[in-house]
Amino acid sequence: MRRGRVVPFTPARRGRPSKLPGVLRGWLLPLVGAIVVGIAAGVFAGVQLAPRDCSVAMIERVIDGDTIVITVGGASDRLRLLGVDTPELGAGARCAAEQAGAARARDRLRALIAAAADRQICPDGRDKYGRILAKLLLDDTDAAEILIRERLGRPYFGGRRTSWCG
Repeated sequence: MRRGRVVPFTPARRGRPSKLPGVLRGWLLPLVGAIVVGIAAGVFAGVQLAPRDCSVAMIERVIDGDTIVITVGGASDRLRLLGVDTPELGAGARCAAEQAGAARARDRLRALIAAAADRQICPDGRDKYGRILAKLLLDDTDAAEILIRERLGRPYFGGRRTSWCG
């Protein structure tokens, strides 16, 4: 059996040949795409789009830094803030530092809610305890992000939580 030279398959070109060098042709589309994305990012920088299905929050009370009681259709229901874990209060606290941190987080959330002119709840299902899972937007800012930024809470998206003690 005779072995010949292998020639890669190249489809026949139709139309006018490109006047752009091969290297430039390979980079042109990604470059244009990056410019468009950059312009869009610059135009929309700092713009917060509110999630859909948000409603005005009727907040009855704050239980701790990540749990509140709201009124929905005349009935009270517990709401767990999405995206944040704060220390536990009372019997849930494992040490004095956690108890103190929990009181600070609770008090800060109370102050944030009291100062907000606009309170929006954006629900996203329920947790294993039956609480509503939701973002709480206070004047278009996520309350969970404020608590995390002020180091009163940690980012949390489910699973095992780490200890606040030591």
